[in-house]
Amino acid sequence: MGLRKKILLYSHDSYGLGHLRRSQTIAHALIDFMPECSVLIVSGSPIVGQFEWKHGVDFMRVPGITKLHNGDYESHHLNIDIQELIKLRGALIAQTIDTFEPDLIIVDKEPLGLRGELVQALTKAKEKNIKVVLGLRDVLDDIISLNIEWQRKNIYPQLDRFYNEIWVYGVESMGSPLQGLPISKEVERKIVFTGFLNRIGNSASFSTQKGLKKIDHDKDFLLGMVGGGGDGDELIEALMSTYEHGDEKLLPIALILGPFMVKDAKKHFLERAKKLKKVEVLFFSSHIECLLHKAKGIISMGGYNSFCEILSFDKPSLIYPRIVPRREQYIRAERAKKEGLIGILSEEDLKDLNALKVKLIDLPFGQKPSEKRNLDLLLGGLPWISNRVRGLLT
Repeated sequence: MGLRKKILLYSHDSYGLGHLRRSQTIAHALIDFMPECSVLIVSGSPIVGQFEWKHGVDFMRVPGITKLHNGDYESHHLNIDIQELIKLRGALIAQTIDTFEPDLIIVDKEPLGLRGELVQALTKAKEKNIKVVLGLRDVLDDIISLNIEWQRKNIYPQLDRFYNEIWVYGVESMGSPLQGLPISKEVERKIVFTGFLNRIGNSASFSTQKGLKKIDHDKDFLLGMVGGGGDGDELIEALMSTYEHGDEKLLPIALILGPFMVKDAKKHFLERAKKLKKVEVLFFSSHIECLLHKAKGIISMGGYNSFCEILSFDKPSLIYPRIVPRREQYIRAERAKKEGLIGILSEEDLKDLNALKVKLIDLPFGQKPSEKRNLDLLLGGLPWISNRVRGLLT
């Protein structure tokens, strides 16, 4: 078909890996479907350069912002005020619209960007008649908190002003992120459910195991992961302590701490893992699909990408969802548990190491998501997005 079109993805990334990994998944799917296209990801993530990118996909890193546990933001490296930094980032993104001249813009999660940094770029896009899509994960937050936030940011009128379509990366049967919000009929008509995003990918290869040294990847093992790791200490501590108490029935476990876990915590867990034959610690893996493919069970935080990985690789799982600064993970986990797709770990479970040990021993024999739902119907997001993008570009 010869589509030499340009697509810009805005990745709202200030905390963790979720937005960036979702943008990477979509970008790679688009390039697989339309190899002639160029996809540029705009992100502030400090580790965007550590990922592998397919030919046709590249990134532009704007100065980074860190989200603190209390929800506030600060500059990641530059010694300037947060408002100055937002102004700088906004100007850079707007200039990118002028120079890259995308045919389509896909905005991840934040309708106006971080603290409104996208308004200038979105205004340019509207002037240039560039199609703009807002992509939302299946859950944003509890409705009361989200409504207060969007009212404060004046989001509602901008949904109609700037966006041609709103894509929800989930299925309507498991709930809508905008249900209960005071959106207009015009905005409601723009909402489409794409399905969850399959994390296996068209070109993923699992013939060789990458990253593990202590654990034999040809034998059964569990995988513990905490996303970016900034809030994963509690789960890793409980898993590590369980293995320190020991039991021959426990399978070996690989723990991925995440690039944003505090350095002292990483060092602490690594030292403890050195004394345990069945525990291997990784700081980060850009080939996590290999580990997911081999693992017999997953213990994880409850972020969107982790949930998609559990579905994609059809693994029995235990999710420990965080409840601050948003209740997103908890809401998703409760919905998925009700569907029979996952199991949930509570704070009480993490404190009772004997009970946690039993859950870990039983996990490989637990229910897979495919035993409850047709995964092809859940994981249709990437083909839908690819076809829709082609339609918008033509």
